Amino acid sequence: MKKSIIMISLFLSAATGIPSAFAQNISQATVDQLLKTKAALAALAQTKANIYSKDILDEARTSITKAQERIDAKKEKAALESLEMAQTLMNYARVKSEEREAAEKTAVTRAKLEKLQKNLEDILSGKEGAQ
Repeated sequence: MKKSIIMISLFLSAATGIPSAFAQNISQATVDQLLKTKAALAALAQTKANIYSKDILDEARTSITKAQERIDAKKEKAALESLEMAQTLMNYARVKSEEREAAEKTAVTRAKLEKLQKNLEDILSGKEGAQ
């Protein structure tokens, strides 16, 4: 009876050790995703997003650093979550920058329109020197 209890205990302890042994391997896909995310952030930092959304890009850098730390600690699921957060932040920074650029272009176009409308009003009212 004691032998069977010891055998079962050994079997269970060995069986519970198997998942942790597999968990120590980080898939190449996760490492590739980390590298692609780093490269995408570097490229995004060369755009106006670095001006308009610097704080968001800094948060994305922090998430990438956490992902690297989690990969080093063999925590793949947590690393993937950090990479997903970084990618989401990068998309947010990109969109926010596009919005700011569009707003600036709209302001410039609105100023041109107002100038042309004033010029048209001057012409229609017969003012001299209207052009």
